[in-house]
Amino acid sequence: VNPLDAPRYGTVGHILPGVTVAIQPLGSDEISGTVSGSDYPTSISTPEGEILVKGPNVMREYWNRPEKTRAAFDEEGWYHSGDVGRFEDGYLEITDRIKHMIVTEGGKNVYPGPIEETFKTEGWIDQIVAVGEGRPFLVALVVPDFESLRMRARDEGIDHSDHTDAELLELDAIQRISQDAFTAYNREAAAYEKIRNFRLLAEPFTVEEGTLTPTLKLRRSVIEKRHEDLIDAMYEEFGQ
Repeated sequence: VNPLDAPRYGTVGHILPGVTVAIQPLGSDEISGTVSGSDYPTSISTPEGEILVKGPNVMREYWNRPEKTRAAFDEEGWYHSGDVGRFEDGYLEITDRIKHMIVTEGGKNVYPGPIEETFKTEGWIDQIVAVGEGRPFLVALVVPDFESLRMRARDEGIDHSDHTDAELLELDAIQRISQDAFTAYNREAAAYEKIRNFRLLAEPFTVEEGTLTPTLKLRRSVIEKRHEDLIDAMYEEFGQ
């Protein structure tokens, strides 16, 4: 829980008394850092990894599902949450889910969640999906917030009053605004996290069409399957 006198945006705060949390780097049997509620104040920082938990808040088992219980708990009694995160100055930050991890053709592990959240700070991007499983680099599908994008276009003197949303996305000026956002991101990103190509979509991902869960989370596999041809075309532009 974030302390009232020192909250930190983007984290879930400090560990509660009686609870112990550890970070286990993916692909490793070692634990890189452990924090209990009684350890504060602490300024521990760790690399990113799976979040493991012990404490009275953790269930003992799945009812009548021993195989699932064995998969969730290791021999040391740690519950493997499936969440990816890290400690930063004693604050726990949850960054993604292991099941969302992208493994590129070069074997690099990429968590798309933090990348996608970075682009949402642009203000005009409503939804974005990074794609790259088994591919040489990442590409992205982007759904704009059209109200914000039209305001941005108006501020830049772009005439769009008689354009539908789909027509708006075809304008060179809108493509330039989009490219500028990706260029700025790529300038700071690690090589394996750069977005090499993108496409703007006029239709949003929705629960009704099956591309969002009932809790509005992305159904990544459904989205990738539905836009398979578009994704392939992005790679073909680079000879892939």
